Amino acid sequence: MRISGRSLHSIRLSMSILMESGPKSATLASGWESRLRKTATPAMNGAVIYGLSPEDLAYAKLAAGREKDIDFVRGMVQHGIVSQVLVGRLIGACPDPQLQIRLSERFTIAVGLTQIGDQHGKKPGLSDPVRRAINEGRGKGDPER
Repeated sequence: MRISGRSLHSIRLSMSILMESGPKSATLASGWESRLRKTATPAMNGAVIYGLSPEDLAYAKLAAGREKDIDFVRGMVQHGIVSQVLVGRLIGACPDPQLQIRLSERFTIAVGLTQIGDQHGKKPGLSDPVRRAINEGRGKGDPER
């Protein structure tokens, strides 16, 4: 059987590869499955794609922590693609205290790179609402609140 020029075997193989490289290939925030975004268009011939929410993608990029990942998150913040408060909630709900510290530090760097500072001499970094979101989530483990 062939689907869109591909054999059923190759589709099964592709699905197997995707499943094997799925959740274990990235560090994702608790509850990420419930925040998946569904996409389907007529041009996709009935295929449905599920993708991470922008905030979950930012979390995964911050967890990876490479310079290019932090730059990616910086771009997401600059272009208003992510809610800084929602990313802060995901970070605050991280069950691993050491990872939570690294995520918070990296997010501060990413956000700080988007700011020059204000006329009052305030240093660039996380806003008070984002800091509160991180602190309120500490130890709770569930960003869905």
